[in-house]
Amino acid sequence: MHPDDSKKSKALSMLDLLTENSKSKSQQKAKGLKRILIEYDSEVKVQVAFRKGDEAKHSCEWLLKEGVSNLQAVAEKKKLKKDFSKIVAFTTKSKNYLIDYWLTLPQKKPVNYRRWYCARPIF
Repeated sequence: MHPDDSKKSKALSMLDLLTENSKSKSQQKAKGLKRILIEYDSEVKVQVAFRKGDEAKHSCEWLLKEGVSNLQAVAEKKKLKKDFSKIVAFTTKSKNYLIDYWLTLPQKKPVNYRRWYCARPIF
């Protein structure tokens, strides 16, 4: 197995994600994807998506790394200068304190949430 193959199995690539975002909601559901929307600000928003069967493979630390990586990619594509190095965790936009606390625990699995939720960075 090539080292890059394991990364591909963990999460969808940015290209896959952009392709998935352009599909209708019914097509997205058919793929069986879980999504977490991450909003840095009004200019930089991304979705981290992973297959439902891969839920147990991911941790909140993985979500943080994947989210920051995707935020950086979008900011670079839009030629925006943003500093993502100070992000330590994510919090929910709806201020769900239980999920907010859970997202700060690096080794825990992202919350088994039926619907995708919107997260914002904590600095």
